[in-house]
Amino acid sequence: ELATGGDCKRDCRSHVFRGLDATYRRVRKSCLKEKSPVLSCLRGPSPRNNSLLRKHVHCCERAEGTECRDSCVRALKESASESEVIESMSLGGCGLVLPYKEPWTCFLRSESKQVEVAPEAKAPLDSAKMQCCQKARSGACWSLCYRTFSREWDMYTRFSEECLASRGESQLMQCINEVEEPCELGCNGLSFCTNFNNRGLELFRSCKADSDLAARLQWDAWKEEKAIRLQGVALPVGDVTLPIGDVAGCLPHVWKAVACALHVKPCHQRGHSVAIC
Repeated sequence: ELATGGDCKRDCRSHVFRGLDATYRRVRKSCLKEKSPVLSCLRGPSPRNNSLLRKHVHCCERAEGTECRDSCVRALKESASESEVIESMSLGGCGLVLPYKEPWTCFLRSESKQVEVAPEAKAPLDSAKMQCCQKARSGACWSLCYRTFSREWDMYTRFSEECLASRGESQLMQCINEVEEPCELGCNGLSFCTNFNNRGLELFRSCKADSDLAARLQWDAWKEEKAIRLQGVALPVGDVTLPIGDVAGCLPHVWKAVACALHVKPCHQRGHSVAIC
């Protein structure tokens, strides 16, 4: 009954009856737009909210504009985690998450003071990859990205599984790939992927003997298993195995080209990432 907009009221009722994470995300999206107290009502009193408010409320004063300041305070009161706060603020008037702009800079400083990292997990700042964090679509992936490349390299496995393997974070993945393996001019000396030889004016990410061998092994695995494993597919079952039949007898030149493209990684004008699906 606290909802004033039709979308917020509909999604709220759906969540009350079904209680799923997916329905709650819809409630957040539709009710944030109308600045409704519905989210606070649904979540109820939570000691975590008070902790977030005490920890970060001073950052809200650094926000430019009343809309962002109000959104910041409201997000701290109604959210259960830092990632929810970031998402709520971004949708509620604070715009893109930019590490060099307030109030985001203040949030990052506050978080870094609170988090204790084991000495063996600390690593030098990777500023090149950290700039890619701006490409993240979700607040959770932005936070994981920043933590991973600023100080907590032990977070990389989680960041890779939850963000880089997600189809929704393709721009983030492409940016990371461009930093790790920049496009270089020319390709030659390959024994398996010979179709990429003598390409002096084209760009490749990984034209080297190791990648050539990896493509050969990939081709052999497809011939033996007659299937391709697709990782990061957005289905409840997780990774998917796709039957492909006899690649040695059916269009072998095409499958060989696919294996070579996956490992030698030619760069393209529209997008530099290479994937089967």
